[in-house]
Amino acid sequence: MRIVWKGQVKRMGQGRKRVWLCLLVIVLAAVVTGTIYYYGNTDRQNSSEGVLIQGTEVQEYAV
Repeated sequence: MRIVWKGQVKRMGQGRKRVWLCLLVIVLAAVVTGTIYYYGNTDRQNSSEGVLIQGTEVQEYAV
């Protein structure tokens, strides 16, 4: 069994805050980068290149 001192518990809380802060910064950076890429890519006006869903085509099959 490990003995935990009061100072260690306080440092663990600070460490968890730093981890969450780092994760938040990484997620925000990814969102900003994706937004800039999406709106900054003006070369593909009305093009479906790079888009997963190309259109709303309906195909009918006779049974």
